Amino acid sequence: MKHGISVAMIVENEDKHIKICIDSVKDLADEIIVLLDKNSNDGTRGILEQYDKVKIYENVYNGDFDFSESRNKSLKKCQYSWTFIIDGDEGLASDNKKIRDIILNSDLDRAFMIRVNQVIGETTLGGLNQCRCFPTRKSGEYKGNVHNQFTFDPSVLQRDNSLNCEIIHYGFADIDKSKKRKERTEKLVVAILDKINANKGTIEDYYNVLKMLQVIGKDEEAVRYGREGLNLFATLSNKEQQDKNRFLVTYVMASMAVGQWETCDTILNRHIIIAGETVDNQFLLFAYYYRCGKMISAFFSGIKYLELMDVEINDPVNMQSMLIYKNVIEEKLNWLRYYMAEKLEM
Repeated sequence: MKHGISVAMIVENEDKHIKICIDSVKDLADEIIVLLDKNSNDGTRGILEQYDKVKIYENVYNGDFDFSESRNKSLKKCQYSWTFIIDGDEGLASDNKKIRDIILNSDLDRAFMIRVNQVIGETTLGGLNQCRCFPTRKSGEYKGNVHNQFTFDPSVLQRDNSLNCEIIHYGFADIDKSKKRKERTEKLVVAILDKINANKGTIEDYYNVLKMLQVIGKDEEAVRYGREGLNLFATLSNKEQQDKNRFLVTYVMASMAVGQWETCDTILNRHIIIAGETVDNQFLLFAYYYRCGKMISAFFSGIKYLELMDVEINDPVNMQSMLIYKNVIEEKLNWLRYYMAEKLEM
């Protein structure tokens, strides 16, 4: 395999953003692999054909679209030692030469984390860190039909936060894409629920359906399947619970959305025992304690949240915590400091 960088993406009807995307990575890439959806019918193909480095492959699939299946299919087309992932409605907002030099001079045991910020106009909605650059075909693959994530063996690849790289995601401003995304999610929900109702669901199925039900606004239903999933979660080994701990936090999010606060404290503290203290866990504990009037507990959870934000800002955040939360909690903590002082004086 040649030493270099393959940029890989899966694309459908992206003529609004695809030129921005390709221009942002063309100096980073030795080749640009584009898996173009069979249903793409706008001007995307014509724009892509203007670039020498772009190699277009038609994305033909059986049954419903599966993001991970398509991602993994695109990875198999890559011919260079490193793969860099970007989408057609995104742009790389970093120095191509600097990023390329860092990647190509790194050992092939890195899984680079990249900050992905969601933007509408001049407003940044928030972001998360994702594994977007890794050695090609080395102990990793995408999993999850909607919330796809690159998963890898930590004994072979180690997560690296040193790339200091940013990707801007523009797709949330596209109303048509948002509508289509919701319709696709609704179809996938039905398929997963059929599997769960036939008693064939895994904890990953429960996790995915919880997230998707919340996306389409069915929080009550999400809580019901969260309760079911909790019974299955209890049967897992300690190692399996550690690997699947994000299910617990997603269940808490659903419970909070419908005001079922009584379960949150128990589950969140159980999550800490399993997964340790995380940014999202402490944020949710703060929200729970503050909502329930447990102000001293809220104060200490808020302090811990801010500490973890400083430490983990370059780590992947399972529930996409936004930096705006940090400002909100800092404001609340200023008020809680006065509250604490009054309590201590009493």
